[in-house]
Amino acid sequence: MLKFINREQLYKHVWSNPFTKLALKYNVSAVELKKLCNKFLIPVPKMGHWQKIAFGKEIYIPPLTSYKYISVLLKKRKAIPVIKGIASNIKLKKTIFLAAKKTKITVKQTLTSPHTIIAKTRDSLKSKKIDEYGMITSGKDCADIRISPANYKKVLRVLDALFKWFENRGYEVNTSNGYGTCIIIDKEKIQIAVEEKSTVTNTTVVGDGFWKRTEREYTPSNKISLLIKSYNGNTRRTWSAGKLYTLEELLPSFIDGILNFATAMKENKLRREEEDRKRKEARILKRYNSHCEELEKNMIEQLEKQAKDWNFTMQLQNYISAIDDKAKKENGGTLTKDMLKWIEWANQYLDKINPLNGSLPYYSKAEELLSINHFN
Repeated sequence: MLKFINREQLYKHVWSNPFTKLALKYNVSAVELKKLCNKFLIPVPKMGHWQKIAFGKEIYIPPLTSYKYISVLLKKRKAIPVIKGIASNIKLKKTIFLAAKKTKITVKQTLTSPHTIIAKTRDSLKSKKIDEYGMITSGKDCADIRISPANYKKVLRVLDALFKWFENRGYEVNTSNGYGTCIIIDKEKIQIAVEEKSTVTNTTVVGDGFWKRTEREYTPSNKISLLIKSYNGNTRRTWSAGKLYTLEELLPSFIDGILNFATAMKENKLRREEEDRKRKEARILKRYNSHCEELEKNMIEQLEKQAKDWNFTMQLQNYISAIDDKAKKENGGTLTKDMLKWIEWANQYLDKINPLNGSLPYYSKAEELLSINHFN
């Protein structure tokens, strides 16, 4: 089935619903819809657009530029035949995040009543030795931090505010298997960390001749970054404090980034599940059709065998009748005792192999004899 819509209609749809929902509505892929928009100069929402709407932020919708009078042709993909007992469509979940009018977060000047993970991290960092890069690194069951001693208190306050912000909204914060820090949003784990870079401040050449080597001295740079250590395509993963923004000022953007990351992870997971379901459905359908063809083939072979058996019984019946007639002619119209026994034996065998002596044949389609559920 083909559906025609104009540019204005597609433009309104694109800015009213995510591509994933439109793809289901028109039974086309999100990639195909984006290609259509690019082809006909229809602007599309950028990454994070729908999260901004959920959090009540201002958004900019670019106007639709002029173009020739055309209609956009949406050609539906050829769907896999619906199989009884197998779901044909995946039901996408609704928005997985709690709506908020604006991302607001306050970092306290002092660390009071810290989060459990932050308290463990503070105690761990106090006992850590400074490494060759001028950094201290948190240990097991702690927040993932690599920071200079001069900055660790500020980082603890920032992470304490971050963890409490997420937990106050129903999300979970924990340490993944003892190492690393995870924000869990709708069962999606986003691993985060805080790292400070070191800079080389001095180099020294040590040794003579072949055994020369360069030794470097490192100093903390005060350049601290909030990181998403999980991987998910091209989604942003680094927020670095510097001249433009302090670490505290980066927190709202970092929170939005985590929520966007969770959305992308969920969408990719649903896409993979849908692809796996379609592949499984195609495999089941292939096996089912193969068994149906095999059953139909066996039924035809059985029919041909019964026809051959019937032809043979007709020949045998004619032969027995011919023997009976000949014996009567040679014996004055009667049969001898031995001949009667032979004819009786021959007729018994004839009845035994005659396919018409059984029940009448019937036909049922292979699809009626086989259940698709047996192939799951």
